[in-house]
Amino acid sequence: MPILSSSHAKNTLWYLISMAWTLFLATSTAARADAPARVRDTPSLADIRLTGAEIAEAEELIQGWGVRLPDDHPFLLAAPFAEPLNERSMIVPPAWLLRSSGYNPWDGVDAKLFKKDVEYFHILMKYRYGGYHRAEQFGWNWDTFFSDWLRLLDAAGDRRISFDEATAPLNKFKEFQIDNHTHFLTRIPPGGPTPEEFDTFLLNFAQPSQTYVLAESPGGSCESATLASGSSIELVTIDQGQQPRAVKIVTAFSSLFETRYYLSQPIQRDLVSVTCGGKVIPLTKVFSPSYPARLENIGTLATQDSERAIIRHLSDGIAYLRLPTFSDDMSPTCTSSQQILIPDGFGKEKILVIDLRNNHGGDFVGCAKKALSPWITLSEEMVRRTFSKTTRRSCLVRSTTYGPVDTMGWIPAAERIVNNGLTDDLRQEIQSATDDIFASPAGAACQWKDEVTTSPLNMSQHTGREFFEASPDQLRLILLVDNYCGSDCEAAVQSLTMTFPTLIVGTNTMGICQYTVPRTSILPFTNTQVRIAEGMSELFGDQRSVDGFGLPVDLLLTTKESQSAHGIEDLVLKLAGKAR
Repeated sequence: MPILSSSHAKNTLWYLISMAWTLFLATSTAARADAPARVRDTPSLADIRLTGAEIAEAEELIQGWGVRLPDDHPFLLAAPFAEPLNERSMIVPPAWLLRSSGYNPWDGVDAKLFKKDVEYFHILMKYRYGGYHRAEQFGWNWDTFFSDWLRLLDAAGDRRISFDEATAPLNKFKEFQIDNHTHFLTRIPPGGPTPEEFDTFLLNFAQPSQTYVLAESPGGSCESATLASGSSIELVTIDQGQQPRAVKIVTAFSSLFETRYYLSQPIQRDLVSVTCGGKVIPLTKVFSPSYPARLENIGTLATQDSERAIIRHLSDGIAYLRLPTFSDDMSPTCTSSQQILIPDGFGKEKILVIDLRNNHGGDFVGCAKKALSPWITLSEEMVRRTFSKTTRRSCLVRSTTYGPVDTMGWIPAAERIVNNGLTDDLRQEIQSATDDIFASPAGAACQWKDEVTTSPLNMSQHTGREFFEASPDQLRLILLVDNYCGSDCEAAVQSLTMTFPTLIVGTNTMGICQYTVPRTSILPFTNTQVRIAEGMSELFGDQRSVDGFGLPVDLLLTTKESQSAHGIEDLVLKLAGKAR
């Protein structure tokens, strides 16, 4: 899943449905932006009723696509939000989701309408959020949280309020449980952020990690940290994701590896020291380049554009593979990996350096399969078997994503479909999805359940020694990572590390892989888009925090010099000598 891309449903029938709906909303003559206004003063979400005309109009629109609807009951429920919820609950008239040209919630929202959206969002989280139960286990009270949120909106009365004010409570939750895949969709500059804008843009919705080196050994657990602002935060002593760990660090060319302690925290926290057993220990930030400098540095090592895949030799017996973002949303990165030209003679090397820096995720298996094929037979099963996972399942996934859910602005879906028309294949996909919604008996109550898959493997079993202790005929991997390696990039790190003797080199990854399977929904009263992570991965087997903290490294590159192309090549040759 790319950091800045669509929901996990992209390239599935639900994504296709959302694009098709967007097209017909864009060309519909139905009522426009004030359609939900008639329910603005309805006491609660459950009290809202649809008129016969609204239901008939929705059916006419769907049938106008050439989609068949059952004859025995209507497409929309007259009381779409009333208990008990079922397969068709939460679907609203298309006219409610149509906004006049230029409308967007970042210009401010009607507090009363957004209150309805928060009630709707509460249902979404309960039935779809993969981290719902974990938050409860750690003391979060969902009912109190949403009740307080509704009271804040009540206090706004009839005012229009800023988007930041309306959505602020979710940010408070994300301080309690950092989740980089669940968030309201942020405003995106036309054409996407430029390289110069990217660092600031990313912080609007994600908390990437920042790595720090301790001035001395902590001698035990650390109970708190002091921020540059002068405030302090608690560090959970039993959460290994928040605690320092020993690591070999590299500071310069040909330097000896020195054992130090380091930790990682969300970059927004900006730490200056930690307190461990009552002792204050200063911290030094590990070098983190600007986004343009990051691209240039990777391109220098890759000897070409950093966002294209390449294979080359670093020396005899050592291959280098650059794998950029596993998605074509921002640049043709997946295409370049799928179409990579693999020169003759590759595949016999026993050390493979895989450069995953600045890889924002996407479809690891689909995009990297060909590029890795000289050395590794990549499969979904290889990825799935390396960690445990919990996914919240319910019938509301279908109904709450059956609407104009686009891809955070990166892909002009409606425009593309308008140009290409509604294909027979797309029409068949919509028919299949509609049939699925009607598959359950009318009125059957919708339940949620947590589906758990377990694995005997986890990252706690990795030590880094495997790389040096492997037999000479085994393939060994060096994975180059940074704090912009996120989502499926981190899945690549996890699965490759647990399958081959591996050394992870760089800085902690971004930390956007604990809460997974993000899917986008649109809140029907203000058209605010929200992504909800429906899965939760257990990567270490001890419930440690990963989002915002990242996956740890075996060798920490602390300086600009050690992170440079020259520094990395020098390091790889040194490691190869130690491994032989």
